[in-house]
Amino acid sequence: MPDYPFTPGVEVSGVVGRVGPGVTTLRPGDEVIALTRPEMGGQSSVVLTDENFAVPKPANVSHEDACGFPAAFLAMYLAFEWAHVRAGERVLIPAATGTNALIAVQLAQLAGAEVVATAGSPAKVDFLAGIGVAGAIDHSRADVPAEVLARTGGRGVDVVVNTLGGRAIQQGLSVLAPEGRYVEIAVFGLQSSGPLDLSRLVDNQRFYSLNAKKYFLAHPDRRAEYLRTMAAYLESGKVKPYVSHVLPFDRIHDAYALKEDRATIGRIVVTVPDPAPAAAKPVRVAALARENAAGSTDIAVIGMAARLPGARDVDELWANLAAGASAIREIPDSRWSNTRFFDRDPANLDTTYCRWGGFLDDVDRFDAPFFTISGKEAEQTDPQQRVFLEEAWRAIEDAGYTGDRLAGQPCGVFVGAGASEYLTRMNKAGAVKQAQAFWGNEASILAARISYFLNLKGPSIAVNTACSSSLVAVHLACQSLLAGETDIALAGGAFITLAPDYFIVASNGNMLSPEGRCKTFDAAANGFGPGEGVGVLVLKPLDRALRDGDQIHGVIKATAINQDGRTNGITAPSGLAQTDVELAAYRRAGIDPATIGYVEAHGTGTPLGDPIEVEALTNAFRTYTDRTGFCAIGSIKTNIGHTAAAAGVAGIVKVLLSFRHGKIPPSLNFERPNPLIDFANSPFYVNTELRDWAPDPAGPRRAAVSGFGFSGTNAHAVLEEPPPRARATPPAQPLVAVPVSAHTTTALRARLDRLAAWLSGPGEAFSLSEIGYNYQVFREHRPVRAVFLALDHADLAQQIRDRAPLGPPAGTLGDLATRYLAGDDVDWRAWWAGASCDRIPLPGYAFDRHRYWFAEDDQVYADGTEPADTPTTPRFQPVAGKSANGTGTTSVRATLTGQEFYLRDHVVNEQRVLPGVAYPEFARRAATAAGLPAGPVHDLQWLRPLEVNGSPVDLTVHFRQEEGGLGFEFRSASRAAEVVHARGMLLPPRVPAPRDRWT
Repeated sequence: MPDYPFTPGVEVSGVVGRVGPGVTTLRPGDEVIALTRPEMGGQSSVVLTDENFAVPKPANVSHEDACGFPAAFLAMYLAFEWAHVRAGERVLIPAATGTNALIAVQLAQLAGAEVVATAGSPAKVDFLAGIGVAGAIDHSRADVPAEVLARTGGRGVDVVVNTLGGRAIQQGLSVLAPEGRYVEIAVFGLQSSGPLDLSRLVDNQRFYSLNAKKYFLAHPDRRAEYLRTMAAYLESGKVKPYVSHVLPFDRIHDAYALKEDRATIGRIVVTVPDPAPAAAKPVRVAALARENAAGSTDIAVIGMAARLPGARDVDELWANLAAGASAIREIPDSRWSNTRFFDRDPANLDTTYCRWGGFLDDVDRFDAPFFTISGKEAEQTDPQQRVFLEEAWRAIEDAGYTGDRLAGQPCGVFVGAGASEYLTRMNKAGAVKQAQAFWGNEASILAARISYFLNLKGPSIAVNTACSSSLVAVHLACQSLLAGETDIALAGGAFITLAPDYFIVASNGNMLSPEGRCKTFDAAANGFGPGEGVGVLVLKPLDRALRDGDQIHGVIKATAINQDGRTNGITAPSGLAQTDVELAAYRRAGIDPATIGYVEAHGTGTPLGDPIEVEALTNAFRTYTDRTGFCAIGSIKTNIGHTAAAAGVAGIVKVLLSFRHGKIPPSLNFERPNPLIDFANSPFYVNTELRDWAPDPAGPRRAAVSGFGFSGTNAHAVLEEPPPRARATPPAQPLVAVPVSAHTTTALRARLDRLAAWLSGPGEAFSLSEIGYNYQVFREHRPVRAVFLALDHADLAQQIRDRAPLGPPAGTLGDLATRYLAGDDVDWRAWWAGASCDRIPLPGYAFDRHRYWFAEDDQVYADGTEPADTPTTPRFQPVAGKSANGTGTTSVRATLTGQEFYLRDHVVNEQRVLPGVAYPEFARRAATAAGLPAGPVHDLQWLRPLEVNGSPVDLTVHFRQEEGGLGFEFRSASRAAEVVHARGMLLPPRVPAPRDRWT
């Protein structure tokens, strides 16, 4: 079989859309005939290929005729060059109506040779007669060697050009004349030909094995030369293509059926849809009219909370971002064993070649009593639910709202979330799943938990569009607010990896960076680094937020979502769709993108996905401005990894913190720009240092955030810094009461420590009266309480550190403090006698977390703990005396009992037979056990079935170094002899080329 991955149809003909740097012989608009690289395939609206794999198409040939010509012509032209066919010689061409053979017939006729042809039916014999080949032999009825020898007086033919496997190889060898030349095109047929009789090759004959694909890969300098020759032959009409059928791509199955039809003569050509035309460059717009101009569509972010790698809250996150810190580290042992699941070899499909990522700490710990959840239910519940529940509470608290204030209100919850890997882990461990595991691992319940806890009456919706999930959730939340379905909304995402499966399948797709780092926009970009995270925003229409005195972290001017539709593959990105969604957001926001100062890119760090994203953004910006280098671009993924379902909300939190601090933090891992990104002629520059974000005199700071799911769903959001306004503050008091409470004594102590630290940092921006008012009026009051009567910030901090609050003085304030400590529900608002105060961001609640897990000692993914009943490949062990024995061979052996699932479930004619698909995996496992490099399997031949019935069978794998790789044979003992079941070659391991969309 051909090398894999392999896509049929490497010949194409069409119009050049774009050329890369350094291309000189072709330009956009040229009509060409081309070959794709062998791993790519041509069944696509747009293909990427090398310059020397393409040649201008002659005007006298249609694209349909041209695309079925190059591979056959190149192979046959080489064959006739090697064979030195001369006028008057006899040339045997078996199956002469085949695609390649029809080219050979025409080349032989041009050389003046006599064509001796075979065909498989009378109709095909008649066809050959019609193109000047008389007396073709019907090989379905005649003895071909006997007929050829009879016609040539026993001499045979001077040249054989064979394109068939099977018996045709022997037939050609049997009729080769003295000094004859045999050219074998069916090289894969040779591998399964069995014994061949070479007794006739005793008279100076020559044998050539021709693999045109490998020849031109090995000699790239000759590609253009031969393609130009092909074009000249086409233009002159000396050789013409034969096309049997032309079908559209949506009839691809019919095309393959026709290809299998033995009556078909000539090429089967598939036409693919034209790519969507590039959007015409619109006229520059001086000012944008905002969609929905009749009423405000601005949405305020009034609360936020996040728990991301290396950061327990948004303040720690900002410290890390500002310092340019990376939170990427080795996979914690508590998740899974690197020893067991890591292998640098990307060909090993049950391990990952990446052992790094961004991970949350203490995901096994949770404050269950705070949320009135039993210990049993907490143990059966996905940590994604638990962490999102805590962060949702903290976001609401950050917004200055209490549970009582929201209870019964139309508050919606929109969460980007995927499947539960906690359930995967429980299943792997064989853990007993209580009823609570049913809803405890369901994504819909993840969204509903906070609604249930607080009695919220708005919609609770889990969203899964892969990497764009949380940004889509924000879009849906904004739409719900604008439609009047909800008065307030929570939007965010959660993503925690608890099983190695995600890493493994992403590695199998060559999507991950081996170093686990997103090198966004860099020339060294080689895939995304995985990350985890949970983030939540509290949203409210801006006009209501201003009316209610809410704090405002930023304003969402507009959001937009769309779909790629059909692209080169279901996970392949569409630059056109990205441009469209960006333009839709700018139109809805009524803004000129020239006023955007920062773009938080999707930026996964893949070598093709990054250029597509920058080009799409450039095209969107170019709709309104020709300015270059004015807008910073970066990605939080370079700090924390790609947090998948939480990626969009993580990007928004970064932007909101940048608004707060007036600075743009550096994007990491950028040293040399990706050569496919033309930053110099784009609006963008990669920000690599902590930079002041100077306000624009003409307007507020603005930013955009992108999220593109490998599902094809794209999202884009436009954000703006909070509008300037005078802050409502209560009057100064000589003594201010600051009540602080928690659910437990431990939580209260932690909460007080956070407050003391905050007072000498962010708290300095607020008066003591504002702090006291917010703790009194805008915070929940839990049963474990403390109250501090302070003169100023320093006095309050000292009392907290000393754990020595002042005794309540005589008077009203002292009475209120005493009643509060006694557990009374104090009306603090009355104390302020009608004074108002805006909400301010205070330190979040300190949860009293404890471990809740389905097992006390969870070792399911630890090293060496594979359950005995887990179906695995056999354990290969070196064979004594046969490893490195001086003969260049190494051997390993495993015993098959017949009870293995792949034998037990694969019964043929009542015999347990080792499936053919098992051999490639066994070969790699056996090589690893022998300490040998195990790359892709090549040239695999299945020779004899291996049956395991009744008694165990020792299966031995022998390895020998060969040119190009590591040869192997599978053998079993049968009485005194060994039976060979399969053989093949392991190629050297290859370095993964990352795929796009992460995607």
